Amino acid sequence: MPRKNLSYDGSDTEMLRLGLIDESGSLIVERRNEYKQYMQIVQMKKIPHNTNVPDREKLEEFFQARAKRRAEFKAFISKLFCRNK
Repeated sequence: MPRKNLSYDGSDTEMLRLGLIDESGSLIVERRNEYKQYMQIVQMKKIPHNTNVPDREKLEEFFQARAKRRAEFKAFISKLFCRNK
């Protein structure tokens, strides 16, 4: 049996087949919410996870540089307005 790409076209017959509406055409909210949660899980599994985690040393350098920039900026502001907090 060949693999088919399943797609949801949003027609009434498709919604009836999935159990999202009943025979009278009323929407079954619980089933729709379950279907949405299921599709979110499927989409999350399709997204590849990023395994490129930065090195710890690079992160430490980044935070040290940021702290230095903040200190320089704070010194500049206090010098500009001539007050210390």
